[in-house]
Amino acid sequence: MEAAATLWPADDAHPGVVSLANYIGGEWVGPSGRTYSNVINPATGEVFARCPRSSLDEADAAVAAAKNAFWGWRTTPLPDRVTIMFLLRQRMAEATDELAETITREHGKTLKESRDELLRTLQYVEDACTVTQTMRGSFTEDIAHGVDEHTVREPLGVFLILPPFNFPAMISTYFVWAVACGNTTVIKPSSLCPVTTHLIVKMAEKCGMPPGVVNVVNGSGGAIGDHLVTHPDIAGVSFVGSSKVGLHIYDAATAKGKRAQVQGGAKNHVLVMDDAVMEDTVKNVVSSCFGHVGERCFAVSNVLVLESIYDEFVDRFLAEAKKLRVGDGMDPSTTLGPVVGEKSLEWPPPNDRAGDRRWSQSLARRAEPRGGRSATRAVPGPHDLRGPARNGDLGGRGLRPRSLRHEGQRPQRSRRRHQQG
Repeated sequence: MEAAATLWPADDAHPGVVSLANYIGGEWVGPSGRTYSNVINPATGEVFARCPRSSLDEADAAVAAAKNAFWGWRTTPLPDRVTIMFLLRQRMAEATDELAETITREHGKTLKESRDELLRTLQYVEDACTVTQTMRGSFTEDIAHGVDEHTVREPLGVFLILPPFNFPAMISTYFVWAVACGNTTVIKPSSLCPVTTHLIVKMAEKCGMPPGVVNVVNGSGGAIGDHLVTHPDIAGVSFVGSSKVGLHIYDAATAKGKRAQVQGGAKNHVLVMDDAVMEDTVKNVVSSCFGHVGERCFAVSNVLVLESIYDEFVDRFLAEAKKLRVGDGMDPSTTLGPVVGEKSLEWPPPNDRAGDRRWSQSLARRAEPRGGRSATRAVPGPHDLRGPARNGDLGGRGLRPRSLRHEGQRPQRSRRRHQQG
């Protein structure tokens, strides 16, 4: 990635590797401890970039820079803030190829999927450009005797943005809504896929974003994430990631009186009825299971099929899944890239396998007609279909599609409740 390498030159000890930096108060600065973690290209197993492991002092410095910049940015006229949003949208659109290649190299998804992600990312920035309308207040006259009511929308302060690894452009760009409204931000990108976030922030800098309005501090969630979530100068948190971590962040933030926007995982089910257009349905379900390597909260986890069309659907589904070509996402012929890291190879996690099966069985039981036999059979989605067969050409991170059927199972009734996550 030549363009990114010119932004953060690699040192002599790591030729050809992008060395990232923190962005604090308008300055790109390396970590004080000079310690880094490697960002691995999941298709090749090679080191693509080095991500700083920041200290708590550096996290505090990023928050302080955002706090110091808040009042000046908060009083910047809305049209001036929107102008930067328009410029950012234009610059990102012009850099679509570079951004897409970066996403693919650090995450593993195909170039087409990376471009699709960027399309939605641009829509987010476009939405931020409408802030002159969405920030409008209201006025109601004579709401009571001698009382008029005014509603004013105001920015709150410093917001923390915690994006996940699976959409490094789209969800990192949540910061545009905060800053368009007059807030300042600190972004802690995923250590697995931080390069895309850095490129977007660098573009915002070139568009005239004032120092301190957007800051980036790198590091692991456990090391500095908790510290930032509970920081007294953070007004609110936006998090996307696992449900377990999301619940922890929500509790930690709201206990301190902070605003918290938390989006966790999901267990998604599709019910296929006998009037479905089979060809289109099968293609859509396979795409939902395996699109973006299955590493997204909207991925189908379980497919429930009406018994009268079950055999036809499964045959078509397996035939369609076998068409997927596992390979490097940079190869235009690849339709299923590698998973992002070693931990993703084992799915579902050992402590979640029983729950995954129970949810599948529970939903099948609820669909059972009274007084009759089951009209549904569960076909688990990407958790079972992805693995464990590996493709050795992708650094051990390529998984070939595999199917596992649950037929004719009548689960025993249980009083236990299972949380969907």
